[in-house]
Amino acid sequence: MKHRLTASRPHLHGTYYKSNPAVLEVDSGDTISFETLEVGWRTERVVAKDRLASVPNQDPVKDDGPALTGPVWVRGAQPGMALEVRFLEFEPKGWGWTSGGGPGHRIPELKGVAQEKASLFWDIDVVSRTVTNQHGHSVPFRPFLGCVGVASADDRREPGWYPHPRTGGNLDANLLTAGSSLFLPVEVEGALLSVGDAHAAQGCGEVSGTAIECPMERADVQVFLHPKLSISGPRALCSEGWVTFGLAETLDQAAVEALESMLDLVTAATGLPRSQALATLSSCLDLRVTQMVNPRKGVHAVLTVPLESLTR
Repeated sequence: MKHRLTASRPHLHGTYYKSNPAVLEVDSGDTISFETLEVGWRTERVVAKDRLASVPNQDPVKDDGPALTGPVWVRGAQPGMALEVRFLEFEPKGWGWTSGGGPGHRIPELKGVAQEKASLFWDIDVVSRTVTNQHGHSVPFRPFLGCVGVASADDRREPGWYPHPRTGGNLDANLLTAGSSLFLPVEVEGALLSVGDAHAAQGCGEVSGTAIECPMERADVQVFLHPKLSISGPRALCSEGWVTFGLAETLDQAAVEALESMLDLVTAATGLPRSQALATLSSCLDLRVTQMVNPRKGVHAVLTVPLESLTR
């Protein structure tokens, strides 16, 4: 069955939390077409330095994070299962923005950027699949959702800017494009899936603190429950292969977490001893900075060979 979930006020929130009421119920195998706002909750196009309208009556606790659409209750989802979110198609609303530098820059060690903030305003051409800013500079259109997550079993409500080490959220993983799948552990009944923070393009690292932030008319996904798949954190399958994620206070620790998760995946699938798997991965695993600007840093591990090739 196909469902539509608009970015209207009752469907918006900024935090992943187990007590957030679901606004839609779906079955495994159903398709959901999400409308999303841009990350800052604005309801009109971002241009120049205009004071822009945003969603009214934001709750300082419940809405402390990127604008998220949801939550979606997946019938039959129980703790211990995994939820697959398969990304089908993205239709943007035609515009986006990026900023960098200025007094509040996310990487204060960088030289020569703190004095002045730069803002870029982009037009999205879905026919040519390019995004062009006011200076005439263009980059390829590679849309994805920066926030995809489910509610954790934690009792504490955390700001949505923090990606959760187990249940996802603000991952900002640019390889989650159409055709890829993200697998998340279910920790609460119904899973409570929410998405948002769409990007028209982003490099690994999200180095300025923002990607090309854009609203989506449609972000179409299909959800599947995997009752017998037990995972401890996000993992993905994309055109490059299997991907695991690490999220921590430092990039070094995030890299270790991503590598640990990949070792878990490979050893479970192949039966290789852990040290042998590590030695093998040294020749076919890439560690990449997912983002270095969120309160929790992200590193993802990309297996550059088919998993089946390690089982021979």
